[in-house]
Amino acid sequence: MEYNNNNNNNNNNNNKRALMLIIQTWIIKDYPEELIVTSISCAFVSLLAAVVSLFADIIFATVMGITLLGDSLCLGSVIGAAILAVGFYAVLWSQSQQEKKTVDKCKVDSSFLKANLLP
Repeated sequence: MEYNNNNNNNNNNNNKRALMLIIQTWIIKDYPEELIVTSISCAFVSLLAAVVSLFADIIFATVMGITLLGDSLCLGSVIGAAILAVGFYAVLWSQSQQEKKTVDKCKVDSSFLKANLLP
């Protein structure tokens, strides 16, 4: 029985891959710039992954609150979990932006160093 189940999963995966290749072929026929098509598809995948991870975070926080803390499931707890998840990612994003600014400020122009050296 397990062998048939694995075989069905492999067939489903092969069908999905074949369908994806057919769709890519149609896109490349209409728009032959492969690098741009690949870049756009990667951007959409990244955006979708961010949205899915945010919702997964909210659901995980709510489930953990219910099971470990014994909270009841209310609209307020779901909204609170959403606010916490968005706030967490906002803090991470702002820290990365601050680090980029710090690195940019620390860069020194090499022409300035060369002009101020003694002969």
